[in-house]
Amino acid sequence: EEALSASAQARALWQALGDRLREGDALRWMSRLSWYNGRSAQAEGHAERAIELLAGLPPGRELAMAWSNRAQLCMLSGRSADALEWGRQALRLAEELGDGGIEVQAHALNNMGAALLNEGNEAGREMLERSLEIALAADLGEHAARAYTNLSHHAVVSRDFERLWPLQERGLAFCEERDLDAWTRYMSGYRAEALLASGDWERAREQAEAVLRAPYVAPISRVPALLVLAQLRTRRGEEGAEQLLDEALSLALPTDTLMRMGPVASARAEAAWLAGDPARALAEARRGAPYAFKGAYMPWIAGEVAYWLHRCGALESLPENCPEPYALQFA
Repeated sequence: EEALSASAQARALWQALGDRLREGDALRWMSRLSWYNGRSAQAEGHAERAIELLAGLPPGRELAMAWSNRAQLCMLSGRSADALEWGRQALRLAEELGDGGIEVQAHALNNMGAALLNEGNEAGREMLERSLEIALAADLGEHAARAYTNLSHHAVVSRDFERLWPLQERGLAFCEERDLDAWTRYMSGYRAEALLASGDWERAREQAEAVLRAPYVAPISRVPALLVLAQLRTRRGEEGAEQLLDEALSLALPTDTLMRMGPVASARAEAAWLAGDPARALAEARRGAPYAFKGAYMPWIAGEVAYWLHRCGALESLPENCPEPYALQFA
């Protein structure tokens, strides 16, 4: 919140000074920080205004980063084709900038790689690993952290534990050594999810509680930790799950994405089902439906939503690209 407020103040000052280049870059930062605060609509708006402002100036690093930021938002919302197009545009300008475009290269390759990997295209992994390689070589801490995060997030949601554990260990160590706390908490929330999914419930609880105890945790980092703790309490018949699920929903709704709303819908459906309320379980599962059936984006998250809709009697056919475990549950 403080970072977003500071960026808005900076934007106002640059605007008053008539410096359109720095105003545009401040808008790009406002877009980034709005997303981090779970406000997708505002993030999109700031991204568009940044591009409009910078497009009227001689092309440079700021415009390339604004294009790459747009690619990132498209990737996060499942618009993979748009993510790839904006990413290619940013890369072309980055190449013209030479050494001044190194940061753009790391950023754009990350977005493009994640977009492909989220659709199950393994070519995306190579792009993400190249992004990480560039970021590490140029000592671009946040860009390296984001590459570690996107690689490990895909491993978490696809239950690829063999690849996940060493990857998260390296990523968390990297972030902790550099005080990149925002990324440490983000990865830790998904580490809690991985521990839950692999059956290590006690360590999952400890990890989730540690994230929620930390100060200034961004909404996007709180959501997975809240869900892990809520699912544990639900499955163990403990009290307090409902409040956690309500907070997770309130934080996920403004993000308007499958990445947040899918897991929230599934967790709330499970809680209602285990409470013996199939009608409410169906209503909760339907929260995720508008996000789950938009192409091949994040099939594991979409598959879980589809499974709950099926179990509640609202879905008869298997969705395209449904992962094998959910396909077996359908059967």
